[in-house]
Amino acid sequence: MKKLYEPMGICDRTGFKMPLKDLVKQMVWKGNRLVWTHRLVGKNEVDPPRERERARPRYADPKPLKDPRPPQPTSDQFQAVDISEVPYSVREQKLRTLNWNK
Repeated sequence: MKKLYEPMGICDRTGFKMPLKDLVKQMVWKGNRLVWTHRLVGKNEVDPPRERERARPRYADPKPLKDPRPPQPTSDQFQAVDISEVPYSVREQKLRTLNWNK
């Protein structure tokens, strides 16, 4: 027996009239789940959900150390220098030699 009537629908993206069986739900990532955008689009017009829009998992920060003992600077590492005694050209040259990209 032939179908006398086939239900039709309109694609929300193109506006073309097509059989309702050929319309599918447009889905997107919201957080960690797929959500329907309430748009019905043709099978050939549907965009696959982009994985980059999916939320990344969040991990807890590591536990801090109870009694940390960082190395203490020695007196020869930090010498007090009166900057007025150093000529400007020497200060400028030292600043140029520093690696600022660390």
